[in-house]
Amino acid sequence: MLAGKRITVPLQIALERHEDLPDIPTIMELPGDPRRGAALKLIVSRQAMARPFAAPQGVAPERIEALRAAFERPCAIPIFSPRCAASASRCGRSAAPKYKA
Repeated sequence: MLAGKRITVPLQIALERHEDLPDIPTIMELPGDPRRGAALKLIVSRQAMARPFAAPQGVAPERIEALRAAFERPCAIPIFSPRCAASASRCGRSAAPKYKA
């Protein structure tokens, strides 16, 4: 549909442009005040990360690493491994540090 120009995509609701839509701006590119941008980033991050979670400012780095490890640990369990692998390739599970505040 995209290749045949049968639909028009005016805006991407995403943090970054999708590789298949390089010429379509994201909602994050719209002008606006920084507070609105921060709110949009929080809302749209749900699409970039399967299950985003947050912690308050000032959490010790070792605690953050413990939380990340706890979320990753189930992927080492054989019954969950196939689903984790599929999710990682689809969502980029390893991108968590990229989005830290």
